[in-house]
Formats: sequence, structure tokens, C-alpha cells
Amino acid sequence: MHSAVVCISWWLALVHCSQAVILHPPRREHPLHRLYFVRDNAGLSNVKLGFESMVAIAAVYNRELVIPPPSPIDHVPQLFSELTLYNATTLGKVVKFRALEKGDNSCPESAFTFQLPLHLHQVDLDRLPFDRDWCFHRKETRIHHFECLDFSSEAEKATAAQAVFNGLRLQDHWVQDAMSSLQRVGLEPGRFAAAHVRRGDMVKSWMVNHVHDGSALLTDRAQGLPILIASDAKGVDDEILKSIKSGTDSRIVYTWQAYPPKVKADSLSKAVLDLIMCSMGETFVGTPGSTFSNSIFMLRAKIGKCRARGQKEVALMSSSAATQRKLQYSSQAKLFWNDN
Repeated sequence: MHSAVVCISWWLALVHCSQAVILHPPRREHPLHRLYFVRDNAGLSNVKLGFESMVAIAAVYNRELVIPPPSPIDHVPQLFSELTLYNATTLGKVVKFRALEKGDNSCPESAFTFQLPLHLHQVDLDRLPFDRDWCFHRKETRIHHFECLDFSSEAEKATAAQAVFNGLRLQDHWVQDAMSSLQRVGLEPGRFAAAHVRRGDMVKSWMVNHVHDGSALLTDRAQGLPILIASDAKGVDDEILKSIKSGTDSRIVYTWQAYPPKVKADSLSKAVLDLIMCSMGETFVGTPGSTFSNSIFMLRAKIGKCRARGQKEVALMSSSAATQRKLQYSSQAKLFWNDN
């Protein structure tokens, strides 16, 4: 019974927390123009960061967001579109958008573009021509968090945050698949520690030493809980994975052991399932410099806000001052997946 309550609590936090509505209209009053962009061709997390910025700008400047045709991105064998990842209904409640099809021009010549590439945080968006469509190329959109954009007021920042928080909701089937995957290996939300161990192109970088440090941190934080590891390591004999396993008595589970058979050859499904499953951990240790680890941290932060909202609502209905204090503490301290 308790396990069912934990799963329901998690489900509500991740899927149904968002109200999917901007609480106040954009400040600007002008005819609707379009916002085009060229999708990044890097990995999933880099693409997600760029898309969040585009949603934020479209919401603040009241522009129709034009999603490029499906295109290749790193580590994913099939063509990718953001609508494969996110719920189109909730996105449509925060911005007007349309999706282009194969062969459509994702950056028409009539749209305003920069003569020299700039990073988005360097752009004074208020100085861009309001009477023209805009198009941002890959250089402008790559690896920029929307909160770093140069919005001119607190109201615009709030509009951007609400659009990203409420509009970008993972499709429900991804959540269902992640929960089923955890069950497949005997794990429950909030009753395991999670780690993302990035190897690949980071093996020879300065970040590898920090990953070694992280293995000790993970075994310390796990405190006997099972450890779920997501990694692009070539095998379990990788030195970091061996270090984690030798330093703990905890049961080690790899995300690839949890995948359903239908996603064995589907890198997009693997990445999304890793993202969601790691976000369910009681604690999480990531890899410094990895945008994928950053995506997990961001999803955990969003879930934490959703759970804190629910906990505060429960506390307001409780007549017990002790219960109120307990709920207030747990919402501030860290992500508490179980209700103990």
C-alpha cells in the first residue's frame, strides 16, 4: 500500500503538477510574428536547453514558435523533433506554435538573422526588429539556459519561467515507461541512489578526476540504498564503475538492465528513460560539465517544487502543528520521495 502511495505521489509531481497556463499575458502588444530557429545537432540535453530558450522568447515576445523539421542529433539514430519528447497540448497553452515538415525551410530569407553569430545571452532582444520574423541559428541557441537571457523586466522573466515550467511537460508514456523500468529491476521511487557517470569524450578531460571523487561521494550518500547507474561506459569493467562497485555493499543496478526489450536499439528512449529514472532517486550524483547531468538536476528541481507545493497544501489542511513543521522541513531540505 505504501509503495502505491509513493508512486502516485511521484506521478502527480512529475506529470500533473503543471497548470500549463501563463498566469499573466505577455506585456507586449504588437502583431504576431514568427520565431524560427535551427535545431542544435549536439546531444539531447543541449537540444533541450536551446528549445527552452526558444519557448521562453516566444512567450515573452508573443511570437509563433516554428519548430524545425525532424533532424539528426548526436547519439540518436532516428530523426528528432521536440514534439517526440514534450506534450504538444501543454506547449500549445503557453505559446502558439507550428511544426515544419521535411523539406520546409526552417530559416526563411525574409526573417531577421544576425550577420555575425552571437551567443543569446549577449543579445539585447528589445533591439531586434519587432516588425519582422526572427531566426536564430545553431550558434546563437547552443547551450544557453533561458534564465541567462537578457529580459528587460521581472515580469518578462516570470513569463519566461512560467512558459518553460508549465509548457514543457514530458509525454506521459515516457513517465509510464520509466516507472515500469524501475519495477523491472525491483526499485521504487525515492528508495535508491542514482548516478550519471559520463565517460566517452570526457575520459581524457580534466573532468575525469571529479568523476573519481564523485564515486566516493555516491557510496557515502547511498547509505546502503541500491545504486542505479546511468553511464555511456563501454562495459561494467570501466574503472569508475569498478570503483563504485568495490567501494560499497549496496546493490548496483545499471539502467540498461531496466530497459524494456522494445528500446534496446533506441538511443532516444534510453536517454529519456535514464533522465527520468535518475530524477526519481532519493539522492543523485552527476558528472561535472555534463549537460545530461544538468538536465537531471533541473528535472529534480522541478519535481521538488511540485512536491513542495503539494506538501504545503497538505500542511495547510492539517490541524497538527508538528505535522506542519515536518512537511515544511522535508520540502526545504531535499527531495523526499517517500512519506516517512
